[in-house]
Amino acid sequence: MVTDYFVKETNNPWRTRIYIDEEEVAEIRTREDLTYLLSAKNGDEWTLNARVHGEIRPFSMAVNQSKAQGTRDLTSGRTVLIIRDQLFLHNGKFYTLASAPEGRPLKEFLLGKRYICRLDNFPFSDLTEIDHETMSRLKRFRGAAVGELEGLGKEGHRVHLSDELEDIGLPLAASCYLLYLLYSTA
Repeated sequence: MVTDYFVKETNNPWRTRIYIDEEEVAEIRTREDLTYLLSAKNGDEWTLNARVHGEIRPFSMAVNQSKAQGTRDLTSGRTVLIIRDQLFLHNGKFYTLASAPEGRPLKEFLLGKRYICRLDNFPFSDLTEIDHETMSRLKRFRGAAVGELEGLGKEGHRVHLSDELEDIGLPLAASCYLLYLLYSTA
């Protein structure tokens, strides 16, 4: 299965809505502490924070589940996703945002869609092991496209994800929107 998320701003600058097939599935709200609350229609909630491992870095986001599923416990805080410098680890595999898929010329990716790529031969096993030099050369790593990012602004932001990212799809779509919103206006 492939899921298409559509993230669209509302008239309220502190709220953004997320849709799947024109049905609203979640809302992003800006909180007073400058973190974000992602609330799904099914009751799940996540806190999205630009502070990762104690520091604010470009294109980085920490996503923690705010509620234990099915309970009113707001203190669970289970980490669902860490994006650090456009790189994240999910189910033992590394992925990168805004990458160029392997097997196609780089000049095709200067404008337009951005891709989420799986880095099958990435030489690390944990995000904390990656040094600054490797992070600076991250654009050289290319992989299989597993998602697409397109558009930003009042017209909306589309996030198209393959089934291998389905279990983190909603927090990932919200994070992609926020990262590109935050760093495209900076």
